[in-house]
This record gives sequence, structure tokens and C-alpha cells, in this order.
Amino acid sequence: MRPQYRCLALVVSAVLWGVVFRRIRDLQNLAAYSAVSGILGLAFLLLMVWSAEHGTARGLFERLSSGVLSLWILVFALRLRRR
Repeated sequence: MRPQYRCLALVVSAVLWGVVFRRIRDLQNLAAYSAVSGILGLAFLLLMVWSAEHGTARGLFERLSSGVLSLWILVFALRLRRR
């Protein structure tokens, strides 16, 4: 599977979980974080796709997208573990 598709799946899951968290009183503060993480992940993913020219910062945008979404997974897991 290509990295863009994995990141896109994480973006969609972050945004969808943000919608779900809005409905759960204990997790409402995680809703905004999930939405922002999804939007940032998508923005970096789009920048990666658009910077297809050789010598551009394509790898940087891929790492930023992966980093933001990986951090979201960590925060998500730690928050659910505390619950």
C-alpha cells in the first residue's frame, strides 16, 4: 500500500473520531484535537502530492503528515487508556 493511502486512511479516521468524540461528554476535549490533527495531516499530505518535482521537500511533508497522525494515535490511545 502506498504511503499516501495509509496517511489518507488516518486522516479520515481522525476526523471521524473527532465527530464521535463530540457526542461523548468525557472525550469532548479530544474532538477538537482530532479534527485539527486530521486537517493538518491532510494539508501535509496534499503538499507532499503537489511537490512531486525532484529536489523538493516531498519527504519532509510525508514525515510531517505521518508524525502528526502518529502523535494523534498516541494521544488517542493514552486518553482511552485513562478512561
